Amino acid sequence: MNTAITYGVYAGLVFLGTHHLIALLADYAFGITFSFLMNKHFTFRVREKGGHSMFLRMLLAYSIMLCVNLGGLWLLVDVWSWNRYLAQAVALAFVTAAAFFAQRLFVFRLGWRRSNGE
Repeated sequence: MNTAITYGVYAGLVFLGTHHLIALLADYAFGITFSFLMNKHFTFRVREKGGHSMFLRMLLAYSIMLCVNLGGLWLLVDVWSWNRYLAQAVALAFVTAAAFFAQRLFVFRLGWRRSNGE
């Protein structure tokens, strides 16, 4: 759900004339918070306190994802002249998987262990 919504933010901003890299920054600004809340409560079902430290880990993980996504989007659009919408859709295939594992292993690691009886 987060991927679809944030891609919509990106696509909408690009459609309105925003440069694709600026649209990606706005996409992430919204997406980090939305993803944190949704994944904490629904995907990983984290119940314990410590939201601040989890959110800081989320910011760190997504800062790395943002850099990878920015680099990929720049390469695909500005160097190889791909369509801006298609380029982000392709970049999302990698970034979405990497983000899930970053959250699973780094951001919500305590909640995951507890929910699985570890």
